[in-house]
Amino acid sequence: MKKFGSPALFVLVCLGAGALGSIATSSTVSVWYPALTRPSWTPPSRVFGPAWTLLYVLMGTAAWRVWFSAGGFEGSRREMTLFSVQLALNIAWSWIFFGLRMPRGQPFWNWSFSGLP
Repeated sequence: MKKFGSPALFVLVCLGAGALGSIATSSTVSVWYPALTRPSWTPPSRVFGPAWTLLYVLMGTAAWRVWFSAGGFEGSRREMTLFSVQLALNIAWSWIFFGLRMPRGQPFWNWSFSGLP
């Protein structure tokens, strides 16, 4: 039973990261974001909450699978470090894009999340 408790912890950490990002998003999503010029194919606002929740659950599950298959943190130190950096960038993106209202920084964030040099 102990090995099944760990996925919940990983998922909760990821959902917590989403909650930290949503603090910045919630204050601007109803006023500032709709005023931006967006592509015609931008999904409706109502799908973002469920979609991001699902993504965070899947990220936590994937991180647990890497951790578990490597035998814990000692065997997955590099992978967990990279995952933590990615999660921190994800939180920072919400605060920069929504909290500071800086959509012009988007190309940098696209590059940083792509993993390309």
